[in-house]
Amino acid sequence: MMKWSKYLLPVVFGMVLVVPEVNSYFQIIEFDRLDENRELNQSPETDLRHLDVYPYEFDAYYRDCFTFKAPFVEAFQQFKLDVLKISPSPKKSMLGNDGWVFLVEKEAEILAGKKDFSPECLDAFSSEWRHRKAFLDSLGIITYWYILPMKHYVYGDKLQVFTEVSNRPKRISQLQNHLNHEFPGLVKDPTELLIKARDSVKVYRKLDNHWNYNAGYSVAKDIIETLKQHFPQLELRPFESFNWQKEWLAGGYHANTTGINDSLLQFVTNDTNQTAKRFSYGFTPTAGFSYPGEYEYSYKKEDTTGLRILIVRDSFGDHLMPFLKESFSESVFIFDSWHYDLDEEIILKVKPDIVLYCSLETHAAHVIRSWSGYNRDM
Repeated sequence: MMKWSKYLLPVVFGMVLVVPEVNSYFQIIEFDRLDENRELNQSPETDLRHLDVYPYEFDAYYRDCFTFKAPFVEAFQQFKLDVLKISPSPKKSMLGNDGWVFLVEKEAEILAGKKDFSPECLDAFSSEWRHRKAFLDSLGIITYWYILPMKHYVYGDKLQVFTEVSNRPKRISQLQNHLNHEFPGLVKDPTELLIKARDSVKVYRKLDNHWNYNAGYSVAKDIIETLKQHFPQLELRPFESFNWQKEWLAGGYHANTTGINDSLLQFVTNDTNQTAKRFSYGFTPTAGFSYPGEYEYSYKKEDTTGLRILIVRDSFGDHLMPFLKESFSESVFIFDSWHYDLDEEIILKVKPDIVLYCSLETHAAHVIRSWSGYNRDM
């Protein structure tokens, strides 16, 4: 045994060098490349005139395309989670109780009060909505602004830090109170509604910052109840009347940063009772938008309400869409790259009776892009 043991380390070292290259060339075992939310480096071209940059380009490519990168990274992430009990990406994701994970960058600053709106910013909100309301009111359009809560407020008991946030006012409450003086009832904050709903169902994903269809239905129901004071004929189909099934939802923001997948979630599919049919106005997506195919979703439904609604939304609006499109004769959902603009041209084309702005609370300041003090990270 002693005779061969002296060769063990060189053999292992040689295998470490050779096996990845053999596997990379012959693709004996294939692994999905990690989704790192960036453009991965590709194999560089050899340019004899500029060979000085080739080693750096190849090094970047090899680090991205190393054949065992995905399983090694996942194993290291799992080690951090299971053994060290820390987040694999502490600058992006924060571990909570019972397997819950939360965003930690801008959200942590909001929870700590570091992103509260200044008096100048609040005045900019008022000025922006004065302009919007003047335009919408001139057309007889009913409008509301739903500011959707980040899950830290709905599942605050799952946070391991920032537990003191429940004792300090939310900046959205501050904004709501400020705007109510001039625009009573304009701003809707469904936080308490979702906190109540979570007593019976899960309303946000454990490993993603997004909510789910349970939350979407709860807010859609509140939207319909709010609009009934203007349009009593509005109704929302019962949650159970949709065709639901359960499916494993892999991925999600925190799944990428922690290396673990999310749990089972309900989602709507193949709804045989659905009567709203999709069509397109052909609106041009916002320049530079990463998801141009998500920009416009328009639906028509043959019913007796005769009402048209335009919803300027973000990705949270995906979970409102199946419900609200069944309650209106025409519904148009616009995802304008988190700008939440007034979108006058779209409004004049669609001629809606109702315009809803639905934005995640972390992006609330995006509506005042014309303000000189605007900062996308506010």
